Amino acid sequence: MLLAGAFFVSLLAPRAAAVTNDELLPTNLVGKTLTCTYNAGTPNTLDSLQSFTLVFTSATTYTRTAPTLQGSGTYTVLDSRLVESTGNRATTLMMNTGFTGAGSAGVTLVLTQQNGIGAYAASETFNPLKNTGGTFAIEGGSTGGGGSTGGSTTVPVITNSPVQLTATVGTPFTYQLTASPAATSWVNMGGNAPVAISPGSGLVTGTFNTAGSFTFSVRGVNAAGNGGTIVFTVTASGGSTGSSGVTTLGNGLVAYYKFEGNANDSAGSNNGTMQNGATFAASRSGFGQAASLNGVNQFIAIPHQSVLNPSAGGYSVSLWINTTNPKASTNGSRLVDKATSGTADGWVFDTYDTLRQSRNVVRLASSTLSTSSTRTFTSDTWQHIAFVYIANTVTYYLNGTAAGTATVGTLTNNTLPIQLGAPRGIAASGEYFSGLMDEVRIYGRALLATEVAALATGDQGTSGSTGGTTTVASFPANLVGYRNKVGQTFQFTVTGATSGSVWGTDVYTDDSSLARAAVHAGVLAAGATGTVTVTLLGGQSSYAASTRNGVTSAAWGSWPGSFAFAGSTGGTVTSRPVAASGFTATTTSLTIGGRLVLPISVTGGGNYTYQWYLNNLRITGATSNPYIIDSITAAQAGTYTVDVTNSLGTNRLTAGTVTVGATGAPTIALQPLSKSVSPGSTFTLIVDANGTGNTYQWFRNGTALAGETQNALLRQNVTASDAGNYTVRISNSAGTLTSNAATVTLDPNASRPANISCRTNIAAGSLVIPGFFVSGTGTKQVLIRAVGPGLAAFGVEGTMSDPKLEVFRGQTSIASNDNWSATAIGDAFSRAGAFGLPANSRDAAILVSLTANQSYTVQVSGVGPSSGIVLIEVYDLDNPTTATSKLSNVSVRGVAGSGDSTLILGLVIGGTGQRTLLLRGGGPALAAFGVTTALTDPQLAVYDKDQRRVLENDDWSGAAFVTELERARQFVAAFAYAANSKDAATLALLDPGAYTIQITGANNATGEALVEVYEVP
Repeated sequence: MLLAGAFFVSLLAPRAAAVTNDELLPTNLVGKTLTCTYNAGTPNTLDSLQSFTLVFTSATTYTRTAPTLQGSGTYTVLDSRLVESTGNRATTLMMNTGFTGAGSAGVTLVLTQQNGIGAYAASETFNPLKNTGGTFAIEGGSTGGGGSTGGSTTVPVITNSPVQLTATVGTPFTYQLTASPAATSWVNMGGNAPVAISPGSGLVTGTFNTAGSFTFSVRGVNAAGNGGTIVFTVTASGGSTGSSGVTTLGNGLVAYYKFEGNANDSAGSNNGTMQNGATFAASRSGFGQAASLNGVNQFIAIPHQSVLNPSAGGYSVSLWINTTNPKASTNGSRLVDKATSGTADGWVFDTYDTLRQSRNVVRLASSTLSTSSTRTFTSDTWQHIAFVYIANTVTYYLNGTAAGTATVGTLTNNTLPIQLGAPRGIAASGEYFSGLMDEVRIYGRALLATEVAALATGDQGTSGSTGGTTTVASFPANLVGYRNKVGQTFQFTVTGATSGSVWGTDVYTDDSSLARAAVHAGVLAAGATGTVTVTLLGGQSSYAASTRNGVTSAAWGSWPGSFAFAGSTGGTVTSRPVAASGFTATTTSLTIGGRLVLPISVTGGGNYTYQWYLNNLRITGATSNPYIIDSITAAQAGTYTVDVTNSLGTNRLTAGTVTVGATGAPTIALQPLSKSVSPGSTFTLIVDANGTGNTYQWFRNGTALAGETQNALLRQNVTASDAGNYTVRISNSAGTLTSNAATVTLDPNASRPANISCRTNIAAGSLVIPGFFVSGTGTKQVLIRAVGPGLAAFGVEGTMSDPKLEVFRGQTSIASNDNWSATAIGDAFSRAGAFGLPANSRDAAILVSLTANQSYTVQVSGVGPSSGIVLIEVYDLDNPTTATSKLSNVSVRGVAGSGDSTLILGLVIGGTGQRTLLLRGGGPALAAFGVTTALTDPQLAVYDKDQRRVLENDDWSGAAFVTELERARQFVAAFAYAANSKDAATLALLDPGAYTIQITGANNATGEALVEVYEVP
């Protein structure tokens, strides 16, 4: 599996020689022989030698030998360190004397970098008054093999011990990998630990958000090849043992107050009461109502339950506020109070206005202030605030961005009720909150920064199971990004539109304009704003055109994703109502107090009426579609059917079966997805579940899988024995639930990235650098081309007159070409399906065999002053049904702008079955890697072969399901984007076919960007 950093480092790092600084450290020289030879000057004063050798016997000792050595013995390393000297890095070995003779005061050997590009020369000082120059060679390895000058001749052996590690829940985890001989790069071989591994340094980083046992596996690579794989086990403790290593916004949620006409707890049974006439008012768009407090005596009281006390594994509070009168008093406005006045028992959460901006916002009841921030609150504006507490550290967030962090004492437990909007025992100080308060969430764990950012962008993340519902504040342009949610129901606040493309009738392609399809379906009038209920359906073989409600939709053939509205009306009556194509009755699990939204999607035409039934008993007054229960009870479990009637008659249709568990029992937010995989590859199955204290057990074909007790199941080097139906049983103290079955099938022709290409405009003297990773085993034969003059046949103007290309494995050049030779590789063009090139043109092309489990880059530039548009292509020439390797992940770094400067990555997904991809367009993120001309606001769009715009994203934090996107990023170990940055990203579930991913600059801006495509197993 590819680590994202491997691509990025290889794109940015300069070329280097084989010998690196790390190879010269004593720990990496064990078992090797270092030969030093004079090139100039006078031999040392110890002996009349032109050369000598140092044989490293351990990390701290080595022997010095020579033909006529004066004295002999073992030398001891007193110090080993990297030294900066006039811009050059050096490794210095300081040794005491283990011999007698002249110069017995000591020996220092200094190996210094030469020319700043990674090649090294040696100088040694045997006498403090004399320096002489020389060279060195490293020979042999841990087993004493023969050598080549300047590089390792044996593969790296990981030297870390032990392999059983520990971590603290919620606290950043770091671990440094080491190997002998040194590894020039590190490859993450998988595991379920939430860690990233730097390909260049071998530094392992991550945060374990739940207790449990996790694994990661890794191997080192150097010029001699791949080392062995070592599996590390990390035991995380000290925190909640609730959920899995992959978190969602529903995990660990112990209380949730939506204030939709009441103060009930939507996550549990901790219902509150409105005090002293506190009432409700309109909240921000899409969120219904909010609590309205007068700032004098009104607040919300929540009775104490132990679940509301801070957990040793972390604690978080998140809420939205719109304050009409920020307080300038000594203690500001009280948001949350769970403390005894005047004592150190408990904690409070305050706000301050501009007069008190230097004060802190989270503090212990003893008035020990816990954060310091100059971020202030704005009157009459909705703002999101949160605090996250873990291991005596508290972080305060304003609008999704960390605004202060400090080390504090322990948040203490007590039996006091929580007061929202009021202080306890100090009413005269005027610290009551004045304004609106909404979406108050209390977690028994520490939220991740990305989760806080998701909450601040309106991602509620509280869907139930497949067939459950999520209300989303703002609606997407289309629903392609929801393609892996088949069977789930979503509610959107939508404004009906008369513009945009729509394909289908009753059932619409998922790239149809949601706003215009709503008008066509009759659930909204043009220009009207309202809540629509949408059910995600699978792909259809065809979509019919029609004119309804002033909107004409188009017809289309096969398309891989679709959706239908609940309550659609209009059109010619063609039959009695029937379930819409692709709609199936769902099985939904909720806990007592959960919200049920149950739709039925129908076709047949005309105006429909509805009558709902539970277990074949008529539900009085249930005549709307969807059927909604705001707070479900155990008595409302069962099978729901509905009589749907139009002018031609009535049909009774089954909508779904609902089970209701005890309060706190697990519910499933995302079911595991079926997968089609090729033999020898990797797949993962993931279930997202709400609930506290969840445990997991995976099954294949009904048999429990030993050791598979996390929410994620990873299988590598897949064989026929891995095929089958997978389920996962989720349990906690309140109940047990089993997921839907996910079917894993083996297909030698399973979908995969087959060919990649990039069209870009390269300035004279500049480089464009595509990168890719070959996963699997063995080798892969690829055709790589840089086409400039050959584009003239397609009417492309401004092409580069003479491109050249060079292929690198890591930082080592392995092949290059300037002008291609027709006799050498012309036949490969037809095998690849590539268009032909004029004989003897100045286009570049090369045929090369690449070793698997390595990252590669292609550097393309112009010869001399040549500049212009170039098409860069990489073709997989292996037979997909017999190949043991494949192109995994792809990236291209280059200049992006608009028009001809658009950065375009072409991708062909070959084979059969859908494939999940993580697509990213980085701009601001490149600054952390020293890129000073990065695009400030990249915009990402994905087009299919018909140039239909199927996916788009501007800012990644506004993507659909940002929590799942972040989880996918961590799984493939891509480097993180900053919260609320202008970088772009989205998840895509795509059918085989040809696609282009385009990166442009907002407002026609131009700058360097990195477009990346990651295959998510």
